[in-house]
Amino acid sequence: MRWRWGLTLTAAVAMLGGLASCGQSHATTPTNSAASPVGAFTLSASGCGYEGNAAVVAGRGSITLANKISSEAHFDFWRLDQGRRYSEFLAHIQEAQRRFQAGEPELGHPTFANLSTSTTVAAGATRSLVIPGVAGSYAMACIAWNRRPTSIFAAGPVEISG
Repeated sequence: MRWRWGLTLTAAVAMLGGLASCGQSHATTPTNSAASPVGAFTLSASGCGYEGNAAVVAGRGSITLANKISSEAHFDFWRLDQGRRYSEFLAHIQEAQRRFQAGEPELGHPTFANLSTSTTVAAGATRSLVIPGVAGSYAMACIAWNRRPTSIFAAGPVEISG
């Protein structure tokens, strides 16, 4: 009986460890880097913008994420599917914002892009995002957050080459 309890306890601990790490991956882990910045995404009360190199090399350098609003913000960096354009991402985010403001059902994540990273930045703070190692066309969704999303804006694009 003692052996069985030990086995059950070991299995329970392993299961909880697995659940605690469930959903965590490199793709959603915020990163800080001393790598040289090649550009900056800045969220302000009037929207989100990108200033910097429009084309960068995969895995080289970083992008500054600057939150200039009075609440937390989420910066979601999306890699667009091959053949898709930034204009489609922009239209998707603009429709998401319109629905949010109108109190309509959420649009959801774009089906034509993959989330590369999601980074939370405190009010008035900056973080550094390492340039992803996968080539492609990328766009940022900047989301003002106050216990829930309060607004969403698009910025970009950034072309990452291999």
